[in-house]
Amino acid sequence: MLKPAVKRGWSMFDGYHDLQRRVADLEKRIENGVRKVRVKSYEGGKVVVEDDSGFVSAPIPQGSMSAGAWRIDAPAETGTQGLMFSDGDPANGVFVPMLPTQNAGNASTETGTMRLISPAGKVLTIDGDGFALEGDVKIQGRLDVSGAGVTHNGTNIGDDHKHTDVMPGPALTGPPV
Repeated sequence: MLKPAVKRGWSMFDGYHDLQRRVADLEKRIENGVRKVRVKSYEGGKVVVEDDSGFVSAPIPQGSMSAGAWRIDAPAETGTQGLMFSDGDPANGVFVPMLPTQNAGNASTETGTMRLISPAGKVLTIDGDGFALEGDVKIQGRLDVSGAGVTHNGTNIGDDHKHTDVMPGPALTGPPV
């Protein structure tokens, strides 16, 4: 029968306990790697998130959608659901809002459509037909319009519009047609 090699001051029980500790640490890191969470509070540009197990994070940053120089930032409100990703240590986590709720469903369920909805209900829709805005629009800076035409309430107001009752001279014209 083979006898286990025993180092001075070390026993198999020490190795077993060390292995148990390492497995517990790995399980904790895996559990903390990705968590389904909701925002508990918003503190100084960071969010505190919680889950149904009783886990509550320290303030962590919220991720934003970005590609190159473009970035979309929309700070999450209390109750917003999403995922917390970390290297296993929640203090190094980041919150990504992304999961629909009863109060905030998917912005768009139509394939090929991107829809941004503001808290006030203003909507920007981008689809195969172009851009559509619902709500007041304020423009600061230049506005250049080019293309086939410009209309207002169905009336052509572009550079090729016509007026009724046009007469040569200084008199006013009738309304656009």
